[in-house]
Amino acid sequence: MSDFMKFFRIYFIPGIIFQSVLIGGGYGTGREVVQYFGRFGAGGLWGLLVTFIFFAIILFLSFEFARIMRAYDYRSWIKGMLGPVWPLYDILYFFMAILVIAVITAAAANILEEQLGISFFIAAVFVIIVVGILMFFGRSLIEGYKSIITLVLYITFIGLFITVLANRGPDISATIALGIVEPGWARSGFIYAMYNLVCIVPVLWFCDVFETRKQAFVSSIIAALLAIIPALFTLLSMLAFYPDIVPVAVPWVYAMGALGVAGLMYVYFVALGATLIETSTGMVIGFVQRINGHLDELGKPQLTPQQRAIGSVIVLIAAMLLAQFGLIGLVARGYTAMGYGFLILHALPVATIGLYKIIKHQATDSKSTINQ
Repeated sequence: MSDFMKFFRIYFIPGIIFQSVLIGGGYGTGREVVQYFGRFGAGGLWGLLVTFIFFAIILFLSFEFARIMRAYDYRSWIKGMLGPVWPLYDILYFFMAILVIAVITAAAANILEEQLGISFFIAAVFVIIVVGILMFFGRSLIEGYKSIITLVLYITFIGLFITVLANRGPDISATIALGIVEPGWARSGFIYAMYNLVCIVPVLWFCDVFETRKQAFVSSIIAALLAIIPALFTLLSMLAFYPDIVPVAVPWVYAMGALGVAGLMYVYFVALGATLIETSTGMVIGFVQRINGHLDELGKPQLTPQQRAIGSVIVLIAAMLLAQFGLIGLVARGYTAMGYGFLILHALPVATIGLYKIIKHQATDSKSTINQ
């Protein structure tokens, strides 16, 4: 492996995987950004800062704990953290993964049927096939796909933001200048960060590249930045339409319709489809690595490419059935409840038990070095 590729895999791949899982439900539709940030007016910007800080801290502790424990699937990782109550995390991750895929599936179905006349069934089959192929061929193809799509998505979101800025820039400035800061922005930014901790689970598979604490730390900061920058572009764009955009199911479609940029809307449709595939793949990785970790403990061979693909199909079908419940309800109720679950089972344990074990491991390493 070349020095550049090693550098890229250590410092950027974990962040690319993290944001690629987050971006589908989080920024693809704009609904989550409006729900957790945009409805607070200019206060949403402070909420984003809260989210960034929590992302950076919890990502670092999670990465470093995975490194010192050599726990690269969430089953091994959470067993080292929670001990005998670790199955609770299993249950939480299962429902959250299904919910996340359901949210972006509902959004994609809404847009494809209303804007392009493509049936939900056709779109669902296409996504299932592509995710199945990615899971069949494994890590190298997934890394390549996500790296390319991340670049495409960044270009798309920057393009959308520039379009809004060119047409409604004064409206963004006016909303910020008004200084409308609705109460609750800190709590909302905190909840958003907490339930999106589920996106760390697929990243554990890629933490085996860390050799030092510094690498885990720098990678966590980059990951937090990669995750928050598209949210910032989205939030600023949504502020141009505040407060009318607050109740809208798919804010990005509303914004482009208001701007009359039909051509850009088709680019967005392609990008949304890519986010659906990215996020679905990331969530399925968590399931696969959890099963493989258990098989390792039993001394049995890991899942074959065919088994990975079949398992992916089963998970996606379950999520797409849930998608029928509607987008706004799924985001507002399901995500908030899951946020508290990940606070209890991920954030608090890693910030207490995890931090203690990290410090203890450092002390042991230092003592060993002195004795040598």
